[in-house]
Amino acid sequence: MVKIKKEHVFLIAILSVGFILRVWGIGFGLPYQFHQDESMAINHAIAYGGGNFNPNYFQLPPLLSYILFFFYAIFYGIGSFFHFFKNTDDFLKLFLQDPSAFYLIARVSLGLLPGCISIFLIYKLTREISDKASAYLSAIFLAVSFLYVRDCHYVYHDIPLAFCLILTFIFLFQFINTNKLSKIIWTGVFAGLATGFKYNGILVIFPVLLQPWLVKKITKTPVRYVLWVNFVFFISFFVSYILSNPYSILDIKAFFESLFLEKQAHGYVGWLHHVIFSSFEGMGLLMTIISILGFIIFLFSKNIKKKLIAIFILLSYLSIVFFGQVHERYILPVLPFLLIAASVCLKSLFDKFIFKKQKIVFVIIVLLIAVPSFIKSIYSDILFSRKDTRAQAADWIFKNIPRGSLIALDHSFFSPRLIQSPEQIDEKISALQNKKEFDGRIRKAKILKGISEQEKSYNVFFLGNDSEGKFIFSSSPVLAFNLDGLIEKKIAYVVIHLDYPLQDYPESDFMAALLNKAKLIKVFNPYKVKNIDLKERFSPTAAPFSSKEIFNRNNNGPILLIYKLN
Repeated sequence: MVKIKKEHVFLIAILSVGFILRVWGIGFGLPYQFHQDESMAINHAIAYGGGNFNPNYFQLPPLLSYILFFFYAIFYGIGSFFHFFKNTDDFLKLFLQDPSAFYLIARVSLGLLPGCISIFLIYKLTREISDKASAYLSAIFLAVSFLYVRDCHYVYHDIPLAFCLILTFIFLFQFINTNKLSKIIWTGVFAGLATGFKYNGILVIFPVLLQPWLVKKITKTPVRYVLWVNFVFFISFFVSYILSNPYSILDIKAFFESLFLEKQAHGYVGWLHHVIFSSFEGMGLLMTIISILGFIIFLFSKNIKKKLIAIFILLSYLSIVFFGQVHERYILPVLPFLLIAASVCLKSLFDKFIFKKQKIVFVIIVLLIAVPSFIKSIYSDILFSRKDTRAQAADWIFKNIPRGSLIALDHSFFSPRLIQSPEQIDEKISALQNKKEFDGRIRKAKILKGISEQEKSYNVFFLGNDSEGKFIFSSSPVLAFNLDGLIEKKIAYVVIHLDYPLQDYPESDFMAALLNKAKLIKVFNPYKVKNIDLKERFSPTAAPFSSKEIFNRNNNGPILLIYKLN
Protein backbone atom coordinates (compact mmCIF):
# COMPACT_ATOMS: atom_id res chain seq x y z
CA MET A 1 0.00 0.00 0.00
CA VAL A 2 1.38 3.40 -1.03
CA LYS A 3 1.75 5.78 1.89
CA ILE A 4 0.75 9.40 1.31
CA LYS A 5 2.92 11.89 3.14
CA LYS A 6 1.24 14.07 5.73
CA GLU A 7 2.17 17.27 3.90
CA HIS A 8 0.68 15.92 0.67
CA VAL A 9 -2.60 15.20 2.45
CA PHE A 10 -2.64 18.79 3.71
CA LEU A 11 -1.99 20.18 0.22
CA ILE A 12 -4.69 17.93 -1.28
CA ALA A 13 -7.11 19.22 1.37
CA ILE A 14 -6.30 22.83 0.43
CA LEU A 15 -6.76 22.06 -3.27
CA SER A 16 -10.06 20.32 -2.54
CA VAL A 17 -11.41 23.36 -0.67
CA GLY A 18 -10.27 25.60 -3.52
CA PHE A 19 -11.94 23.34 -6.09
CA ILE A 20 -15.26 23.21 -4.21
CA LEU A 21 -15.36 27.00 -3.83
CA ARG A 22 -14.70 27.46 -7.55
CA VAL A 23 -16.96 24.75 -8.99
CA TRP A 24 -19.92 25.55 -6.73
CA GLY A 25 -22.30 27.73 -8.74
CA ILE A 26 -20.21 27.62 -11.93
CA GLY A 27 -23.37 27.15 -14.00
CA PHE A 28 -24.83 30.43 -12.74
CA GLY A 29 -27.45 32.02 -14.95
CA LEU A 30 -27.48 29.33 -17.62
CA PRO A 31 -28.98 29.03 -20.17
CA TYR A 32 -28.99 32.84 -19.94
CA GLN A 33 -25.83 34.95 -19.85
CA PHE A 34 -25.52 37.28 -16.90
CA HIS A 35 -21.88 38.32 -17.27
CA GLN A 36 -21.38 41.37 -19.45
CA ASP A 37 -18.01 40.30 -20.88
CA GLU A 38 -18.10 36.50 -21.18
CA SER A 39 -20.01 36.55 -24.46
CA MET A 40 -17.27 38.51 -26.26
CA ALA A 41 -14.73 35.68 -26.18
CA ILE A 42 -17.33 32.96 -26.71
CA ASN A 43 -19.01 34.70 -29.67
CA HIS A 44 -15.62 35.28 -31.29
CA ALA A 45 -14.73 31.62 -30.82
CA ILE A 46 -17.96 30.55 -32.51
CA ALA A 47 -17.38 33.06 -35.33
CA TYR A 48 -13.96 31.54 -36.12
CA GLY A 49 -15.91 28.53 -37.38
CA GLY A 50 -16.49 30.57 -40.54
CA GLY A 51 -12.77 30.29 -41.35
CA ASN A 52 -11.71 33.89 -40.63
CA PHE A 53 -9.39 34.00 -37.59
CA ASN A 54 -8.93 37.76 -37.65
CA PRO A 55 -10.84 38.90 -34.54
CA ASN A 56 -11.16 42.46 -35.97
CA TYR A 57 -11.18 43.50 -32.31
CA PHE A 58 -7.94 43.96 -30.40
CA GLN A 59 -8.98 45.90 -27.32
CA LEU A 60 -8.58 42.56 -25.59
CA PRO A 61 -6.19 39.95 -27.06
CA PRO A 62 -7.77 37.01 -28.93
CA LEU A 63 -5.88 34.13 -27.23
CA LEU A 64 -8.84 33.35 -24.97
CA SER A 65 -11.18 33.00 -27.96
CA TYR A 66 -8.61 30.99 -29.95
CA ILE A 67 -8.35 28.43 -27.15
CA LEU A 68 -12.13 28.28 -26.89
CA PHE A 69 -12.39 27.68 -30.64
CA PHE A 70 -10.07 24.69 -30.20
CA PHE A 71 -12.28 23.25 -27.43
CA TYR A 72 -15.46 23.92 -29.42
CA ALA A 73 -13.95 22.17 -32.45
CA ILE A 74 -13.38 19.09 -30.26
CA PHE A 75 -16.94 19.41 -28.93
CA TYR A 76 -18.29 19.57 -32.48
CA GLY A 77 -16.15 16.63 -33.56
CA ILE A 78 -17.40 14.45 -30.68
CA GLY A 79 -21.01 15.55 -31.31
CA SER A 80 -20.71 14.75 -35.01
CA PHE A 81 -19.19 11.33 -34.29
CA PHE A 82 -22.19 10.43 -32.14
CA HIS A 83 -24.61 11.99 -34.68
CA PHE A 84 -25.72 14.68 -32.24
CA PHE A 85 -24.79 17.32 -34.83
CA LYS A 86 -25.70 16.61 -38.46
CA ASN A 87 -24.01 19.79 -39.65
CA THR A 88 -22.74 23.15 -38.42
CA ASP A 89 -26.28 24.56 -38.46
CA ASP A 90 -27.22 22.07 -35.72
CA PHE A 91 -24.14 23.19 -33.77
CA LEU A 92 -25.08 26.86 -34.12
CA LYS A 93 -28.72 26.14 -33.28
CA LEU A 94 -27.70 24.54 -29.97
CA PHE A 95 -25.57 27.59 -29.20
CA LEU A 96 -28.42 29.99 -29.93
CA GLN A 97 -31.14 27.91 -28.24
CA ASP A 98 -29.26 26.75 -25.13
CA PRO A 99 -25.60 27.79 -24.90
CA SER A 100 -25.11 26.11 -21.50
CA ALA A 101 -22.63 23.51 -22.80
CA PHE A 102 -20.52 26.21 -24.49
CA TYR A 103 -20.37 28.37 -21.38
CA LEU A 104 -19.59 25.44 -19.10
CA ILE A 105 -16.76 24.29 -21.39
CA ALA A 106 -15.39 27.84 -21.32
CA ARG A 107 -15.78 28.41 -17.58
CA VAL A 108 -14.27 25.06 -16.65
CA SER A 109 -11.32 25.19 -19.06
CA LEU A 110 -10.37 28.86 -18.61
CA GLY A 111 -11.75 29.72 -15.18
CA LEU A 112 -12.07 26.69 -12.91
CA LEU A 113 -9.02 24.67 -14.01
CA PRO A 114 -6.39 27.44 -14.19
CA GLY A 115 -7.83 28.85 -10.96
CA CYS A 116 -7.44 25.51 -9.15
CA ILE A 117 -4.02 24.70 -10.62
CA SER A 118 -2.84 28.17 -9.56
CA ILE A 119 -3.29 27.10 -5.93
CA PHE A 120 -0.70 24.36 -6.43
CA LEU A 121 1.53 26.66 -8.49
CA ILE A 122 1.54 29.38 -5.85
CA TYR A 123 2.63 26.72 -3.36
CA LYS A 124 5.50 25.78 -5.70
CA LEU A 125 6.46 29.41 -6.28
CA THR A 126 6.49 30.24 -2.57
CA ARG A 127 8.74 27.22 -1.94
CA GLU A 128 11.26 28.84 -4.29
CA ILE A 129 11.71 31.75 -1.91
CA SER A 130 10.67 30.47 1.51
CA ASP A 131 9.85 27.44 3.63
CA LYS A 132 7.07 24.89 3.41
CA ALA A 133 4.89 26.59 6.04
CA SER A 134 4.86 29.84 4.03
CA ALA A 135 3.99 27.85 0.90
CA TYR A 136 1.02 26.23 2.64
CA LEU A 137 -0.14 29.65 3.80
CA SER A 138 -0.03 31.16 0.31
CA ALA A 139 -1.97 28.16 -1.05
CA ILE A 140 -4.59 28.49 1.70
CA PHE A 141 -4.99 32.22 1.16
CA LEU A 142 -5.36 31.84 -2.63
CA ALA A 143 -7.77 28.92 -2.21
CA VAL A 144 -10.23 31.05 -0.19
CA SER A 145 -9.46 34.53 -1.58
CA PHE A 146 -12.88 35.96 -2.45
CA LEU A 147 -11.98 37.93 -5.58
CA TYR A 148 -10.03 35.00 -7.02
CA VAL A 149 -12.79 32.53 -6.14
CA ARG A 150 -15.51 34.69 -7.64
CA ASP A 151 -13.70 35.35 -10.92
CA CYS A 152 -12.82 31.67 -11.40
CA HIS A 153 -16.54 31.24 -12.13
CA TYR A 154 -16.13 33.37 -15.26
CA VAL A 155 -14.52 32.84 -18.62
CA TYR A 156 -12.47 35.99 -18.86
CA HIS A 157 -8.86 37.03 -19.35
CA ASP A 158 -7.74 37.70 -15.77
CA ILE A 159 -7.53 34.17 -14.30
CA PRO A 160 -5.53 32.69 -17.25
CA LEU A 161 -3.34 35.82 -17.12
CA ALA A 162 -2.54 35.27 -13.43
CA PHE A 163 -1.95 31.56 -14.13
CA CYS A 164 0.66 32.37 -16.81
CA LEU A 165 2.31 35.02 -14.64
CA ILE A 166 2.81 32.53 -11.81
CA LEU A 167 4.36 30.06 -14.28
CA THR A 168 6.60 32.82 -15.64
CA PHE A 169 8.08 33.41 -12.18
CA ILE A 170 8.40 29.68 -11.45
CA PHE A 171 10.54 29.15 -14.55
CA LEU A 172 12.45 32.39 -13.92
CA PHE A 173 13.39 31.22 -10.44
CA GLN A 174 14.31 27.78 -11.77
CA PHE A 175 16.65 29.53 -14.19
CA ILE A 176 18.23 31.40 -11.28
CA ASN A 177 18.72 28.04 -9.52
CA THR A 178 20.07 26.06 -12.49
CA ASN A 179 21.29 28.62 -15.04
CA LYS A 180 19.75 26.44 -17.77
CA LEU A 181 18.72 28.38 -20.87
CA SER A 182 15.74 26.05 -21.35
CA LYS A 183 14.24 27.58 -18.21
CA ILE A 184 14.57 31.13 -19.52
CA ILE A 185 12.99 29.99 -22.80
CA TRP A 186 9.97 28.68 -20.89
CA THR A 187 9.94 31.92 -18.93
CA GLY A 188 9.60 33.78 -22.23
CA VAL A 189 6.91 31.40 -23.48
CA PHE A 190 4.66 31.98 -20.47
CA ALA A 191 5.37 35.72 -20.40
CA GLY A 192 4.27 35.83 -24.04
CA LEU A 193 1.12 33.84 -23.27
CA ALA A 194 0.37 36.14 -20.33
CA THR A 195 0.52 39.10 -22.71
CA GLY A 196 -1.58 37.09 -25.17
CA PHE A 197 -4.30 36.77 -22.56
CA LYS A 198 -4.18 40.44 -21.52
CA TYR A 199 -1.82 43.19 -22.61
CA ASN A 200 -0.80 44.22 -19.09
CA GLY A 201 0.92 40.85 -18.84
CA ILE A 202 3.79 42.52 -20.71
CA LEU A 203 4.86 44.16 -17.43
CA VAL A 204 6.39 40.86 -16.34
CA ILE A 205 9.19 41.29 -18.88
CA PHE A 206 10.78 44.06 -16.78
CA PRO A 207 11.65 41.96 -13.71
CA VAL A 208 12.69 39.11 -16.03
CA LEU A 209 15.06 41.35 -18.01
CA LEU A 210 16.37 42.88 -14.77
CA GLN A 211 17.09 39.52 -13.15
CA PRO A 212 20.44 38.69 -14.87
CA TRP A 213 21.73 42.21 -14.10
CA LEU A 214 20.95 41.77 -10.40
CA VAL A 215 22.65 38.37 -10.43
CA LYS A 216 25.64 39.88 -12.25
CA LYS A 217 26.38 42.13 -9.25
CA ILE A 218 26.78 39.08 -7.04
CA THR A 219 28.37 36.52 -9.39
CA LYS A 220 30.36 38.90 -11.62
CA THR A 221 28.71 37.33 -14.69
CA PRO A 222 30.13 38.72 -17.98
CA VAL A 223 27.97 41.38 -19.61
CA ARG A 224 27.98 39.36 -22.83
CA TYR A 225 26.24 36.46 -21.10
CA VAL A 226 23.69 38.76 -19.46
CA LEU A 227 22.81 40.23 -22.85
CA TRP A 228 22.57 36.72 -24.31
CA VAL A 229 20.11 35.65 -21.57
CA ASN A 230 17.98 38.73 -22.21
CA PHE A 231 18.07 38.08 -25.95
CA VAL A 232 16.97 34.44 -25.57
CA PHE A 233 14.15 35.48 -23.26
CA PHE A 234 12.98 38.26 -25.55
CA ILE A 235 12.95 36.02 -28.64
CA SER A 236 10.94 33.30 -26.88
CA PHE A 237 8.60 35.96 -25.47
CA PHE A 238 8.08 37.56 -28.88
CA VAL A 239 7.44 34.26 -30.69
CA SER A 240 5.01 33.12 -28.00
CA TYR A 241 3.11 36.40 -28.09
CA ILE A 242 2.93 36.56 -31.91
CA LEU A 243 1.62 32.99 -32.10
CA SER A 244 -1.08 33.94 -29.58
CA ASN A 245 -2.03 37.16 -31.39
CA PRO A 246 -0.81 36.91 -35.02
CA TYR A 247 -3.17 39.54 -36.41
CA SER A 248 -1.58 42.20 -34.22
CA ILE A 249 1.09 42.04 -36.95
CA LEU A 250 -0.97 40.86 -39.93
CA ASP A 251 -3.59 43.56 -39.33
CA ILE A 252 -1.39 46.04 -37.55
CA LYS A 253 -3.46 49.11 -38.47
CA ALA A 254 -6.63 47.71 -36.85
CA PHE A 255 -4.49 46.57 -33.90
CA PHE A 256 -3.21 50.07 -33.13
CA GLU A 257 -6.63 51.62 -33.72
CA SER A 258 -8.09 49.23 -31.13
CA LEU A 259 -5.31 50.01 -28.66
CA PHE A 260 -5.99 53.72 -29.06
CA LEU A 261 -9.70 53.19 -28.36
CA GLU A 262 -8.88 51.05 -25.32
CA LYS A 263 -6.47 53.68 -24.01
CA GLN A 264 -9.30 56.23 -23.99
CA ALA A 265 -11.26 54.00 -21.60
CA HIS A 266 -8.40 53.99 -19.08
CA GLY A 267 -6.93 56.69 -16.91
CA TYR A 268 -5.91 57.80 -13.44
CA VAL A 269 -8.02 56.11 -10.75
CA GLY A 270 -6.17 57.32 -7.67
CA TRP A 271 -3.53 55.79 -5.44
CA LEU A 272 -5.85 54.24 -2.88
CA HIS A 273 -8.91 53.07 -4.84
CA HIS A 274 -7.62 49.56 -5.50
CA VAL A 275 -6.37 49.30 -1.91
CA ILE A 276 -9.47 50.56 -0.11
CA PHE A 277 -12.01 49.04 -2.50
CA SER A 278 -10.51 46.18 -4.52
CA SER A 279 -8.06 44.79 -1.96
CA PHE A 280 -10.10 45.33 1.21
CA GLU A 281 -13.13 43.65 -0.38
CA GLY A 282 -11.22 41.11 -2.46
CA MET A 283 -8.73 39.85 0.13
CA GLY A 284 -9.88 41.29 3.43
CA LEU A 285 -8.58 44.17 5.56
CA LEU A 286 -6.00 42.17 7.56
CA MET A 287 -4.69 40.39 4.47
CA THR A 288 -4.29 43.72 2.64
CA ILE A 289 -2.29 45.23 5.50
CA ILE A 290 -0.02 42.19 5.83
CA SER A 291 0.49 41.94 2.05
CA ILE A 292 1.54 45.60 1.86
CA LEU A 293 4.00 45.01 4.70
CA GLY A 294 5.27 41.90 2.92
CA PHE A 295 5.65 43.85 -0.34
CA ILE A 296 7.78 46.51 1.39
CA ILE A 297 9.98 43.82 2.97
CA PHE A 298 10.35 42.08 -0.41
CA LEU A 299 11.23 45.36 -2.16
CA PHE A 300 14.16 46.06 0.17
CA SER A 301 15.20 42.43 0.54
CA LYS A 302 18.67 41.25 -0.49
CA ASN A 303 17.00 38.11 -1.82
CA ILE A 304 16.81 38.59 -5.60
CA LYS A 305 13.70 36.45 -6.02
CA LYS A 306 11.74 38.43 -3.44
CA LYS A 307 12.91 41.70 -4.97
CA LEU A 308 11.77 40.63 -8.44
CA ILE A 309 8.29 39.79 -7.14
CA ALA A 310 8.12 43.18 -5.41
CA ILE A 311 9.18 44.98 -8.60
CA PHE A 312 6.41 43.24 -10.54
CA ILE A 313 3.84 44.17 -7.86
CA LEU A 314 5.03 47.79 -7.93
CA LEU A 315 4.93 48.11 -11.73
CA SER A 316 1.53 46.42 -11.94
CA TYR A 317 0.04 48.63 -9.26
CA LEU A 318 1.44 51.80 -10.85
CA SER A 319 -0.13 50.74 -14.16
CA ILE A 320 -3.61 50.39 -12.64
CA VAL A 321 -3.23 53.67 -10.75
CA PHE A 322 -2.38 55.72 -13.84
CA PHE A 323 -3.78 53.61 -16.70
CA GLY A 324 -6.52 51.57 -15.07
CA GLN A 325 -10.22 51.44 -14.39
CA VAL A 326 -12.19 51.26 -11.15
CA HIS A 327 -13.16 47.60 -11.67
CA GLU A 328 -11.90 45.33 -8.90
CA ARG A 329 -10.62 42.68 -11.32
CA TYR A 330 -7.67 44.97 -12.15
CA ILE A 331 -5.80 43.73 -9.06
CA LEU A 332 -6.13 40.06 -10.05
CA PRO A 333 -2.72 39.84 -11.83
CA VAL A 334 -0.90 40.91 -8.65
CA LEU A 335 -3.17 39.20 -6.11
CA PRO A 336 -1.26 35.86 -6.02
CA PHE A 337 2.04 37.70 -5.53
CA LEU A 338 0.59 39.88 -2.76
CA LEU A 339 -0.56 36.68 -1.04
CA ILE A 340 2.94 35.22 -1.34
CA ALA A 341 4.40 38.37 0.23
CA ALA A 342 1.78 38.24 3.00
CA SER A 343 2.43 34.55 3.71
CA VAL A 344 6.21 34.92 3.93
CA CYS A 345 5.84 38.05 6.04
CA LEU A 346 3.35 36.42 8.43
CA LYS A 347 5.53 33.32 8.93
CA SER A 348 8.61 35.51 9.46
CA LEU A 349 6.84 37.66 12.05
CA PHE A 350 5.65 34.57 13.89
CA ASP A 351 9.14 33.09 13.99
CA LYS A 352 10.64 36.32 15.32
CA PHE A 353 8.08 37.46 17.86
CA ILE A 354 6.13 34.38 18.96
CA PHE A 355 7.49 31.19 20.45
CA LYS A 356 7.49 28.45 17.83
CA LYS A 357 5.83 26.00 20.23
CA GLN A 358 2.74 28.21 20.41
CA LYS A 359 1.33 26.90 17.15
CA ILE A 360 -2.21 27.44 18.35
CA VAL A 361 -1.59 31.21 18.33
CA PHE A 362 -0.35 31.00 14.76
CA VAL A 363 -3.39 28.96 13.70
CA ILE A 364 -5.76 31.48 15.32
CA ILE A 365 -4.04 34.37 13.51
CA VAL A 366 -4.25 32.53 10.18
CA LEU A 367 -7.95 31.81 10.75
CA LEU A 368 -8.65 35.45 11.61
CA ILE A 369 -7.11 36.42 8.29
CA ALA A 370 -8.55 33.66 6.07
CA VAL A 371 -12.02 32.96 7.47
CA PRO A 372 -13.73 36.27 6.53
CA SER A 373 -12.76 35.79 2.85
CA PHE A 374 -13.74 32.11 3.09
CA ILE A 375 -17.22 32.94 4.43
CA LYS A 376 -17.69 35.64 1.79
CA SER A 377 -16.70 33.15 -0.93
CA ILE A 378 -19.22 30.61 0.38
CA TYR A 379 -22.06 33.11 0.46
CA SER A 380 -21.15 34.34 -3.02
CA ASP A 381 -21.32 30.71 -4.23
CA ILE A 382 -24.76 30.37 -2.64
CA LEU A 383 -25.90 33.40 -4.64
CA PHE A 384 -24.36 31.95 -7.80
CA SER A 385 -26.33 28.74 -7.30
CA ARG A 386 -29.66 30.56 -6.89
CA LYS A 387 -31.82 31.90 -9.70
CA ASP A 388 -30.99 35.45 -10.82
CA THR A 389 -33.85 37.99 -10.72
CA ARG A 390 -33.70 38.27 -14.52
CA ALA A 391 -34.30 34.53 -14.83
CA GLN A 392 -37.11 34.78 -12.26
CA ALA A 393 -38.69 37.60 -14.25
CA ALA A 394 -38.38 35.67 -17.52
CA ASP A 395 -40.09 32.64 -15.95
CA TRP A 396 -42.92 34.85 -14.66
CA ILE A 397 -43.39 36.53 -18.05
CA PHE A 398 -43.51 33.16 -19.85
CA LYS A 399 -46.22 31.97 -17.45
CA ASN A 400 -48.32 35.14 -17.20
CA ILE A 401 -47.95 37.25 -20.35
CA PRO A 402 -49.46 36.05 -23.66
CA ARG A 403 -47.26 35.15 -26.61
CA GLY A 404 -46.69 38.02 -29.03
CA SER A 405 -47.33 40.76 -26.43
CA LEU A 406 -45.48 44.05 -26.95
CA ILE A 407 -42.90 44.46 -24.16
CA ALA A 408 -40.38 47.28 -23.69
CA LEU A 409 -37.14 46.62 -21.75
CA ASP A 410 -35.10 49.51 -20.38
CA HIS A 411 -31.75 47.75 -20.81
CA SER A 412 -30.45 44.91 -22.97
CA PHE A 413 -28.33 43.40 -20.16
CA PHE A 414 -30.09 44.26 -16.89
CA SER A 415 -33.42 42.85 -18.06
CA PRO A 416 -35.02 39.40 -18.46
CA ARG A 417 -33.96 37.50 -21.59
CA LEU A 418 -36.93 37.18 -23.95
CA ILE A 419 -37.19 35.64 -27.41
CA GLN A 420 -38.21 38.14 -30.06
CA SER A 421 -41.08 37.34 -32.42
CA PRO A 422 -40.54 35.83 -35.90
CA GLU A 423 -41.80 39.10 -37.41
CA GLN A 424 -39.15 41.13 -35.58
CA ILE A 425 -36.42 38.73 -36.65
CA ASP A 426 -37.65 39.00 -40.25
CA GLU A 427 -37.19 42.77 -39.97
CA LYS A 428 -33.60 42.23 -38.82
CA ILE A 429 -32.93 39.87 -41.73
CA SER A 430 -34.25 42.54 -44.12
CA ALA A 431 -31.95 45.13 -42.52
CA LEU A 432 -28.95 42.84 -43.08
CA GLN A 433 -29.77 41.82 -46.66
CA ASN A 434 -27.42 42.74 -49.52
CA LYS A 435 -24.51 43.25 -47.13
CA LYS A 436 -21.93 40.51 -47.65
CA GLU A 437 -20.14 41.23 -44.37
CA PHE A 438 -23.34 40.29 -42.51
CA ASP A 439 -23.78 36.83 -44.08
CA GLY A 440 -22.95 35.19 -40.76
CA ARG A 441 -25.52 37.28 -38.91
CA ILE A 442 -28.19 36.47 -41.49
CA ARG A 443 -27.50 32.77 -40.96
CA LYS A 444 -27.78 33.31 -37.22
CA ALA A 445 -31.02 35.29 -37.64
CA LYS A 446 -32.63 32.55 -39.73
CA ILE A 447 -31.85 29.97 -37.05
CA LEU A 448 -33.21 32.34 -34.39
CA LYS A 449 -36.40 32.70 -36.39
CA GLY A 450 -36.88 28.94 -36.34
CA ILE A 451 -36.37 28.91 -32.57
CA SER A 452 -38.80 31.83 -32.21
CA GLU A 453 -41.49 29.94 -34.09
CA GLN A 454 -41.09 26.90 -31.83
CA GLU A 455 -40.92 28.65 -28.45
CA LYS A 456 -42.89 31.37 -26.70
CA SER A 457 -41.80 34.70 -28.14
CA TYR A 458 -42.72 38.36 -27.79
CA ASN A 459 -42.48 41.63 -29.66
CA VAL A 460 -39.58 42.99 -27.64
CA PHE A 461 -38.40 46.62 -27.83
CA PHE A 462 -35.46 48.30 -26.10
CA LEU A 463 -35.67 51.75 -24.55
CA GLY A 464 -32.82 54.10 -25.31
CA ASN A 465 -31.47 57.06 -27.23
CA ASP A 466 -31.17 56.06 -30.89
CA SER A 467 -30.51 59.53 -32.33
CA GLU A 468 -27.77 58.17 -34.64
CA GLY A 469 -30.01 55.36 -35.91
CA LYS A 470 -27.42 52.64 -35.28
CA PHE A 471 -28.52 49.06 -35.92
CA ILE A 472 -27.38 46.69 -33.18
CA PHE A 473 -28.67 43.18 -33.81
CA SER A 474 -29.10 42.12 -30.17
CA SER A 475 -30.72 45.35 -28.92
CA SER A 476 -33.05 46.49 -31.67
CA PRO A 477 -35.60 47.85 -32.34
CA VAL A 478 -35.13 50.88 -30.09
CA LEU A 479 -37.85 53.15 -28.70
CA ALA A 480 -37.38 56.45 -26.89
CA PHE A 481 -37.98 56.89 -23.15
CA ASN A 482 -41.33 58.55 -23.82
CA LEU A 483 -44.40 57.04 -22.20
CA ASP A 484 -46.90 58.66 -24.59
CA GLY A 485 -44.88 57.28 -27.49
CA LEU A 486 -44.95 53.80 -25.94
CA ILE A 487 -48.72 53.98 -25.48
CA GLU A 488 -49.09 55.14 -29.08
CA LYS A 489 -47.01 52.11 -30.20
CA LYS A 490 -49.42 49.93 -28.16
CA ILE A 491 -46.68 48.68 -25.85
CA ALA A 492 -48.47 46.56 -23.22
CA TYR A 493 -45.70 46.04 -20.65
CA VAL A 494 -42.57 47.91 -19.54
CA VAL A 495 -39.75 46.27 -17.54
CA ILE A 496 -37.58 48.65 -15.49
CA HIS A 497 -34.45 47.82 -13.52
CA LEU A 498 -33.31 49.85 -10.52
CA ASP A 499 -29.89 48.35 -9.94
CA TYR A 500 -27.47 49.79 -12.46
CA PRO A 501 -26.97 52.64 -12.60
CA LEU A 502 -29.44 54.97 -10.95
CA GLN A 503 -31.60 55.60 -13.96
CA ASP A 504 -30.60 58.60 -16.04
CA TYR A 505 -33.35 58.74 -18.66
CA PRO A 506 -33.22 61.27 -21.50
CA GLU A 507 -36.80 62.15 -20.51
CA SER A 508 -36.46 63.14 -16.84
CA ASP A 509 -40.19 62.73 -16.24
CA PHE A 510 -40.34 59.19 -17.66
CA MET A 511 -40.52 57.43 -14.28
CA ALA A 512 -43.04 59.96 -12.94
CA ALA A 513 -45.27 59.40 -15.99
CA LEU A 514 -44.89 55.64 -15.63
CA LEU A 515 -45.99 55.79 -11.98
CA ASN A 516 -49.05 57.89 -12.89
CA LYS A 517 -50.23 56.10 -16.03
CA ALA A 518 -49.10 52.48 -15.55
CA LYS A 519 -49.84 49.75 -13.04
CA LEU A 520 -47.02 48.02 -11.19
CA ILE A 521 -47.90 44.31 -11.46
CA LYS A 522 -44.72 42.54 -10.30
CA VAL A 523 -41.50 43.27 -8.38
CA PHE A 524 -38.38 41.10 -8.25
CA ASN A 525 -36.18 42.25 -5.38
CA PRO A 526 -32.94 40.32 -4.75
CA TYR A 527 -32.36 42.04 -1.41
CA LYS A 528 -33.37 40.88 2.06
CA VAL A 529 -35.07 44.21 2.72
CA LYS A 530 -37.66 46.00 0.60
CA ASN A 531 -36.00 49.41 0.64
CA ILE A 532 -32.27 49.69 0.02
CA ASP A 533 -30.07 52.69 -0.72
CA LEU A 534 -28.51 52.25 -4.18
CA LYS A 535 -26.71 55.59 -4.36
CA GLU A 536 -23.18 54.50 -3.46
CA ARG A 537 -23.14 51.12 -5.18
CA PHE A 538 -20.87 49.99 -7.99
CA SER A 539 -22.48 48.25 -10.94
CA PRO A 540 -21.61 44.55 -10.96
CA THR A 541 -20.38 43.00 -14.19
CA ALA A 542 -21.97 39.73 -13.16
CA ALA A 543 -22.06 39.24 -9.38
CA PRO A 544 -21.79 41.69 -6.46
CA PHE A 545 -18.41 42.41 -4.88
CA SER A 546 -18.73 44.37 -1.65
CA SER A 547 -19.56 42.55 1.59
CA LYS A 548 -22.51 44.86 2.18
CA GLU A 549 -23.93 43.95 -1.22
CA ILE A 550 -23.36 40.22 -0.90
CA PHE A 551 -24.66 39.65 2.62
CA ASN A 552 -27.74 41.83 2.03
CA ARG A 553 -28.89 39.66 -0.89
CA ASN A 554 -31.00 36.58 -1.41
CA ASN A 555 -30.22 36.43 -5.13
CA ASN A 556 -27.98 37.96 -7.76
CA GLY A 557 -29.41 40.35 -10.33
CA PRO A 558 -31.02 43.80 -10.34
CA ILE A 559 -34.28 44.96 -8.81
CA LEU A 560 -36.87 44.54 -11.58
CA LEU A 561 -40.27 46.23 -11.85
CA ILE A 562 -42.87 45.11 -14.40
CA TYR A 563 -45.52 47.70 -15.34
CA LYS A 564 -48.67 47.19 -17.36
CA LEU A 565 -49.74 50.15 -19.49
CA ASN A 566 -53.45 51.05 -19.44
